[in-house]
Amino acid sequence: RVLCTIISFGLILVDDASYWHVAICLYILSFVGDLFDGMMARKLNQCSNMGSMLDMVTDRCSTLGFLYLLAHQTQQDLLLYKGIYLFLILLDISSHWCQMHASLSLGVHHKRMEEEEEEEKKASSSSSSSSKNILAWLVQAYYGYYAFFGYCCVGAEVTYIATFVLHHTKNNNSLVLLYKGAQIILWICIPGCVVKQIVNLSQLANACYTLALHDAQEKNNNNNTKNK
Repeated sequence: RVLCTIISFGLILVDDASYWHVAICLYILSFVGDLFDGMMARKLNQCSNMGSMLDMVTDRCSTLGFLYLLAHQTQQDLLLYKGIYLFLILLDISSHWCQMHASLSLGVHHKRMEEEEEEEKKASSSSSSSSKNILAWLVQAYYGYYAFFGYCCVGAEVTYIATFVLHHTKNNNSLVLLYKGAQIILWICIPGCVVKQIVNLSQLANACYTLALHDAQEKNNNNNTKNK
């Protein structure tokens, strides 16, 4: 996966006009590998903390690198597009960073953050707004329902891939079928990509809220201990 991604990015940077089709095939191969490496690790009993970390780092670097290259591809297009890609990059890295930091601080898996939040709220007997409950529910649904999780993740990546293909085929009459196919795929996957960004926003807000709630509970416990 890592090798395919590096070669793909290298080809795009060196001469995307000549090698874009090879580059996108390598990137797709890397992405497909991400769908099966976890299954293989579990099947072969090779799961480890190191593997989990490398998987997430590879995922984030691949996606963020590709978004950067997409922004570079649109240098002749509207500035709005560059702004969108920059926003997606910042949102992706900040939401995942906060989610992982909060989960490590609480000592739970990042996919069980919402369950931990519920326990913290019960322990502190504090009330939360409905908006916080909605954020927690959305993130929990994202990680809890594999079909929903898969559509959002695959939809986001395929949206970026289709956008890249459209950029390189829009003025090529010999690739009109590929262009139209990419358009169809784009419209199918865009909703998943949009939902994925909403989940990222919810994940960012919920991770910060959960961590703050935990800090408050910990401080209250320390104060109660001192008073005793």
